[in-house]
Amino acid sequence: MDERFPMDKRKLVGKNKYESVHEELLEVGTKLLSSERLTEISLNSISEYTNISKTTIYEHFNSSFNVFLSEVILHVWKKIRNIYYGKTNDDPISNILLIFRTWHEFNFENLLLARNIYASYILFVDTEYFPITNVLTDIEDELSKR
Repeated sequence: MDERFPMDKRKLVGKNKYESVHEELLEVGTKLLSSERLTEISLNSISEYTNISKTTIYEHFNSSFNVFLSEVILHVWKKIRNIYYGKTNDDPISNILLIFRTWHEFNFENLLLARNIYASYILFVDTEYFPITNVLTDIEDELSKR
């Protein structure tokens, strides 16, 4: 933050609240994708699992279920990435094995979540409504930072 232009405390509180609510929605989305079939999940169903209003949920995801899916998948990717990065070392062979082991463990432990992620890719990737390119761009940006 630029010291010459301090942020209004109300804006800072509002930003922190927005980020906190958004994180909660992503976690609920991850839990829903881990426990429900993709076809049984909607933005409306999220409100059943939180104390967050439907209006707020729609505002966070631009009234788009596909934006929601995209952001949840990116959220899951970042969690997997953090698990992987926490275990890497200087040996490239062991790091390659670690990638496959981490991915395998994720798929095994979260079978329904993995299936829902694959299903969302198959259902939406070729449509203009699913911003998977945003997810892939974010993943590529993260990898290029390494």
